Amino acid sequence: MNTLFHRYLTALAAVVLSAISASADTTVDEFKVDGVYYKILYDRFPFDRVELTSGNISYTGDITIPAKVTPQSMTMEYNVVGIGPNAFSNSYKLTSVTIEGPVQYIGKAAFSGCTGLKKFPDMPQVTTIGDRAFEKCTALTSVTIPANIVSFGNRVFMNCTGLTNVTFANQLTTLPHETFSGCTSLKNLPTMPHVTTIGRRAFQKCTSLTNVTIPDNITSMDGQVFIECTGLTNVTLSNQLTTLPDSAFYGCTSLTSCTFKPKIGSLGKYCFANCTSLVGSVPLPRAVTEIPEGIFAGCTNLKFVSHGGNIRSIGGYAFYDTALTDFYFNDGLTSIGRSAFSGTKLSEATLPSS
Repeated sequence: MNTLFHRYLTALAAVVLSAISASADTTVDEFKVDGVYYKILYDRFPFDRVELTSGNISYTGDITIPAKVTPQSMTMEYNVVGIGPNAFSNSYKLTSVTIEGPVQYIGKAAFSGCTGLKKFPDMPQVTTIGDRAFEKCTALTSVTIPANIVSFGNRVFMNCTGLTNVTFANQLTTLPHETFSGCTSLKNLPTMPHVTTIGRRAFQKCTSLTNVTIPDNITSMDGQVFIECTGLTNVTLSNQLTTLPDSAFYGCTSLTSCTFKPKIGSLGKYCFANCTSLVGSVPLPRAVTEIPEGIFAGCTNLKFVSHGGNIRSIGGYAFYDTALTDFYFNDGLTSIGRSAFSGTKLSEATLPSS
């Protein structure tokens, strides 16, 4: 009986909504309350859940998202459970958002381009933040990711050029791809005690990073993680890293030193390419047996690279266009790639019989 009654109420609600759909502000699935649009979610019975949507308008000022909303001329209440994809996208005059109710997710690009948003919303029950959710929110300066967040998309803070401080209070173990790409005011790595993996291009073009210590909880990094961080001068790697990925520090033109730890045994292609401030000598970890393609290509001031005497192969363009004057070719070296030493100042070489 109770189920039949709920179905009757749902059908009645649909009829009432249809009756008022002649208004330019409302459709059968969407309605407006206090200047904010909501969309009914039909994924679970009873259909008493809505998400905030754009309504094809640009929101302005301070917005409060209540726990429940009731459409005009109806008595049925709807629970506000989410902020839909693109809900506030490009609402450049939006200044703040207050979440009062049980909002559980923030959809893809929900706040993308909200250049006037100065404060990261409190979100006590949100568990999911979608891709590009706060992309280009250029007025955001400080962000704390709350403990309740369990799913975090790619590019969430991409091109948030005013962002200076970030703390992860949750149990996030992977920092997704391009999370902080283009955050040109970020001066320090975020506090992220549970993260073990940093995604591809996570800090690309973070030009205000200068001295970076990658904490020991980080065990792996994807490619191009610090590519074109042109202000970066010094890097100390995690004790738990065993591999540096391809192009990890490509184009970090201010980088003068990188402190390797003993577990590093593999270096990626073009890892330090075009790091033009690498001067003098760079000591490679003793565990390294392969010098990969293009690793120091374009490091025009690099004069010497030392190693542990266990090198078996040198990739193409490894030292292309460097100031290299000497190199130890150890026994056991079996291959040297194309143009590995082209453009260097190496005048002679004694190759091993191997």
